Amino acid sequence: MKRSFHSYSVEILDKSFLMGDERKFHKTARVEMFDFHGKSIDVREYAFVVKEEVYKDLASGKIINLNNCYIKDFSLTEFREINGLASDAFVEMKEITAINAFVDAGHDVDLSYAHFTGDSVNFINTLFFCHSLNLVHCKFEKGDIDFTNTEFHCKEVNFQYADFNEGQVIFKDVWFRSDMVSFVNSNFSDGKVYFTGCNFDNASVAFQFARFGDGDISFEKVNFSGKKIDFSKVEFGKGKVDFRLTEFGDNDVSFDESEFGTGKLRFRKAKFGSGRVSFELALLNDCDVSMERTEFGAGELTFYKCECKSITFNNAHLNNYVDLRFSKCQYVDLTGSILRDILDLTNEKNQVQIDEVNFSGMRNLGKIFLDWYDNDVKHWIYNQKKSTVKMKSEQFRLLKEEFRSLGQYTDEDKAYLEFKRLELKDRKERALRANKLNAIWVYPIYLLEYLIFDQIGHYATNPMRVLVSMVISFIGITSLYVILIKYGSANIVSSVGDPDHLSLITKSIYHSAITFLTIGYGDYYPSGAIRWISSVEGFVGLFLMSYFTVAFMRKVLR
Repeated sequence: MKRSFHSYSVEILDKSFLMGDERKFHKTARVEMFDFHGKSIDVREYAFVVKEEVYKDLASGKIINLNNCYIKDFSLTEFREINGLASDAFVEMKEITAINAFVDAGHDVDLSYAHFTGDSVNFINTLFFCHSLNLVHCKFEKGDIDFTNTEFHCKEVNFQYADFNEGQVIFKDVWFRSDMVSFVNSNFSDGKVYFTGCNFDNASVAFQFARFGDGDISFEKVNFSGKKIDFSKVEFGKGKVDFRLTEFGDNDVSFDESEFGTGKLRFRKAKFGSGRVSFELALLNDCDVSMERTEFGAGELTFYKCECKSITFNNAHLNNYVDLRFSKCQYVDLTGSILRDILDLTNEKNQVQIDEVNFSGMRNLGKIFLDWYDNDVKHWIYNQKKSTVKMKSEQFRLLKEEFRSLGQYTDEDKAYLEFKRLELKDRKERALRANKLNAIWVYPIYLLEYLIFDQIGHYATNPMRVLVSMVISFIGITSLYVILIKYGSANIVSSVGDPDHLSLITKSIYHSAITFLTIGYGDYYPSGAIRWISSVEGFVGLFLMSYFTVAFMRKVLR
C-alpha cells in the first residue's frame, strides 16, 4: 500500500459493487488520493455502506462485515442515542471484520465501550480518516486483534482503558498520522503484542499505567518522532520487550517508575535524538537490559535510583550526559562504548550499589565521575568473571588517566598501582603461555619486580612506604652486622685508632648509617664477611633513597 498520499476526494457512484463472497451493494464509493502537491496518485473503489444499515445489524446482533467497504460518519454515540442506551453502555460488535475498509468522518469516530466478540477482530489495511478515533474502554473478548497495515489519519487515536484479550495484539506496519496516540491504562493480558514497523510520525505516544502480560512485546523498527514518548508507570510482564532498530527522534522518552518482569529489554541499534531518555525509579530487578550499538544524541540519559539486574552498552555511542547512579545494579557493561560527554557514577552518600562495571575497550572522549573508595572501583573490576588480566589492566589504566584529568590524584595512584600489578601479571602469563620452560626465569624475575617495585613503594606512588622500607632495611642490615661481629670472624675496624672507643652496637649503627646513606667518611671500615654486606647495603641505600626522592617529588609536584 502506498503511504505517500496527503488528501483524498470521495465520489458515490450509482453502480453496484460485487464482493468476492457474492455480497452485492447498490452503490460504489470511488476514492481518489492526492500527494502533497495535489497530484492524483491512486484511485480505489469500495462498496458503499450506509451507517444506518450497520446500526440495524448491531441492534439485531448480526455479524459485522465491512471488508472492502466505505462507511461515512459511523458513531456508537449516535447508535446509543437512537436505541436509548446509556453513554457508557457496552455495544457488542460481533465478529467484526473490516479488511481493506475506509472509515470516513468529518468529526469523531466513536467506538468507545465497544465489546468486540468472536474469534478475531480484523482491521487489516483499513484507512481511518476523522478528527479523532475514540476506542476508550473498548473490550476485546478473545482471539487475535489485527490492525496490520492500518492507517490512522486522525488528530487523536485513543485506546485508553482498552482491554485486550489473551490473543495476539497486532499493530504491524501501522501508520499513525496523528498528534496524539494514547494507550493509557490499557490492559494487554498475556498475548504477544506487536507494534513492529509502526510509524508514529509526529504523534506524542502515551502508555502510562498500561499493563502487559507475559507475552513478548515488539516495538522493533518503530519510528517515534513526536514531542514525547511516555512509558512511565507501565507494568511489563515476563516476556521480552524489544525496541531494536527503533528511532526515537528528538522527543523525550520516559520509562520512569515502570516495572519489568524476568524478560529482556532490548534497544539494540536503536537511535535516540536530543530529547531526554529517563528510567528514573524504574524497577528492572530481574531484567537484562541491552543497549548494544545504540546511538544516543545530545539529550540526557538517566537511570537515577533505578533498580536493574544488568545493563549493557556494548559499542554504544554515548554522546550525552549519562546518569548511571543506580539504586541497585548487578552488572554494567560499557565494553567498546564511546563516551563523548559525562558518565556519572558518583556515590557521595553511598546510595549507588553496583556489583560490577566493565570498561574494557571503552573510548573515553569525555569525563567519568566516580570515586575510588565510594564506588569500590577495585571490586568492580576484579569482580569481572569474563575479562582477562590484560582487559582488567587496561581498565585500570583508563581510570588512572581519568582520575588524573579530574585532579583526583590519590585515586589516580590507586588505579595506577592496580594497572602495574596486572600488567606485571599479564607479562608473566604471556611468557608461560609461549613456553612452559620460561618458568625457569619468569618466576624469579616476577618475584623480584613484585618485591622491589610493588611492595617497597607501590610503583613510586607511596613515599611513606619507601621510607618505612628504608628504615626496615637499615635496622635489618645493622642487626646483621652485630650478629656477625659478635659470633663470627668479621669486624668493623677504625682507621684512626678508635679514639671514641665506640661500643659494638654504636659502631655497627654508625657504620651502617654512613654506608646506607653513601656518605663514606672512611674512619671505620668493614673486614671479613661484612665487607660484602656493606657493598650490598651501599647499593640498597642508594636505590631506596633515589626511589624515595622520585615518589616524594611526584607527590609534591602534583
